[in-house]
Amino acid sequence: VVDAIEAAEARIAAIDAAATRAAGLRRDHGAATRDRDAAAGTLADLAARRAETGAAIARGEQRRTDLEARIARLDERLAALLDAAHPDWR
Repeated sequence: VVDAIEAAEARIAAIDAAATRAAGLRRDHGAATRDRDAAAGTLADLAARRAETGAAIARGEQRRTDLEARIARLDERLAALLDAAHPDWR
């Protein structure tokens, strides 16, 4: 009987130790899940910022192209006006 009681107590101690380890693993898993979710949110934010930045760069390049074309047209008009006013200005 004493041996059976000691064996049962040993099993109970082993079960308690396993339950303690399982609780620790659950906490670790919960923390890892929160960290993963936070990292996924950060990556999504960075992807959105990158897309916004890319769009802003494209708008800036288009604006620069438009301004270069406008300047070229103004240069042509100025040259035509100068040619009309002073044919020997060049």
